[in-house]
Amino acid sequence: MLAVYQRYWSRVMTGRVTAEIGKRQLADTLAPLVGVSGKSGTPIEMDELEPKIQEQIRARGYYSLQGVTSPFREFMLWRTQDNKVYDVDLPDGREAVSVAMLDDFVSLGWTGFATGNYYHSGGWATRERLFCVRMSYDLDSESFRISYLAHEGQHFSDYKRFPSLEGPELEYRAKLVELIYADTTARELLKAFSEQGSDRRENPHGYANLRLMNDLTHTLNVATSDASWWEAIPPATIRATALRLFNEDTQRLGRRGAAAKHPL
Repeated sequence: MLAVYQRYWSRVMTGRVTAEIGKRQLADTLAPLVGVSGKSGTPIEMDELEPKIQEQIRARGYYSLQGVTSPFREFMLWRTQDNKVYDVDLPDGREAVSVAMLDDFVSLGWTGFATGNYYHSGGWATRERLFCVRMSYDLDSESFRISYLAHEGQHFSDYKRFPSLEGPELEYRAKLVELIYADTTARELLKAFSEQGSDRRENPHGYANLRLMNDLTHTLNVATSDASWWEAIPPATIRATALRLFNEDTQRLGRRGAAAKHPL
């Protein structure tokens, strides 16, 4: 299975096939491995295959992540995991979150494949719990407490409070939470956000970065011609502004939800 995914990533990333053709070839090649045969004239869909892939992987003692990590189909594979519960402070209150700590990876997904495992996902959130690639973090560091627990914990909270919220908006709120609580890592975060912006919604992290930096510069009335304008802003001011933007966004989402429930 891993070899099949790696061929798919390689062919699509190097432009030998389009993303759509690559996905179709991936499904067609994986189907016989899990005993699925399509109906005549009806293509096999990855959403149909992935539960069966996961079942077979788990039966062999492994864990996996499928789905899409934009823009490619994902396949992370690891051998061990254990669960911990953390109490996470968030702007709207403390949230108890269950975290699956993941170890002994066989595949770090398409990002790891493309970069020799230099870059890869450090974790993700579902509506039930968080998942953490343990080797990505010093568990005693601010980076773990803020950029993992607080960021992913905000996703966990928003999944319950605003269930229809889409990826770019989820990421915007979670990145604001990072800035609300960051101390030693604040300037490092702002530099990363400024360098990794995108105006494409299909890149949720990049889109959120661009929106967040635009909102900060507008609210603080700073000159965007200065590439590192945040160096001259006191960290307390950054934190207070991020909290203001977060609260404004929460109020806006609350009003939108109320309007949907009680249309004129």
